[in-house]
Amino acid sequence: MIKTYFSLLILIFSLQNSFSQIRKIAEFGKPTLNEFRLTSYEKDPGAAGVVLFESGENKIKLQDNRILLIKEVHRKIKVIDAKNFNNAMVEIPYYKGKNSKENITFLKAITHNDKLQTFISKENFFDIDVNES
Repeated sequence: MIKTYFSLLILIFSLQNSFSQIRKIAEFGKPTLNEFRLTSYEKDPGAAGVVLFESGENKIKLQDNRILLIKEVHRKIKVIDAKNFNNAMVEIPYYKGKNSKENITFLKAITHNDKLQTFISKENFFDIDVNES
């Protein structure tokens, strides 16, 4: 009887590990050697660029009797052909109404060209009012 329970537990744990997803991680500002060497995207050889990594996390925080929703997004994009790449703009939609509004408090972007690392200046971030919502 004990052997049966023990065997069942081992089976459950082994199945859990085999079906669990391995989370990809990427460190901001540190591209890998393979990412630098990438000259084409296997699934679409004609692509001018490819999203290598994208991860997001939502958090709720209580501050000054207000509930804040904090969204963190990390995205790595490899530009393969700069002349034909037209997805360099990253849009972050948010709400701005009469009685309430969302805002963006921290943005950071870096470009890499071989060993040259350039932080994107705040002048290159734009806030455009698309509509009333």
